[in-house]
Amino acid sequence: MREVAHTLKSAHLGNERIVWVQTPEDEQTPAALIVFLDGEFYREHVAPPAALAALIETGAIPPALVAYVSIESMDARWCECPCHPPFARFVADELMPRLAAEHPVINSLQSRVLVGLSYTGLAASFVAWRVPGLFNPNGFISLRKSTCNKITACP
Repeated sequence: MREVAHTLKSAHLGNERIVWVQTPEDEQTPAALIVFLDGEFYREHVAPPAALAALIETGAIPPALVAYVSIESMDARWCECPCHPPFARFVADELMPRLAAEHPVINSLQSRVLVGLSYTGLAASFVAWRVPGLFNPNGFISLRKSTCNKITACP
């Protein structure tokens, strides 16, 4: 997957963060959007790019546009993740429009998934609750770090 990194300033949160965006290889049109919160953690410890590429190659998931959203700081993470309405507004009003401006196909995607682990899992659930319809309520990706470093697609 090709990757571009950019900085996203947030008026809702009063800070900024890095967002890495990966697009499918071979000019494939994305059929899904996957947004990972705690982007650094996933990129450094779970290694989803290779696993997602394998899932796409085998047809387990469709070609996807993948975004990794960094945390601003650990202090900000403690504030933003536990059901913090400004974080939901950041995702809905700032992150998603920025992604859609750069990748207009996002507006027509029926499969949009927000991924979090532990504290950011709580944040992802809260965003889905506060902003219904922004992400899919019934599809998910189960991420587990094991000795095999596998990511598994779940129905």
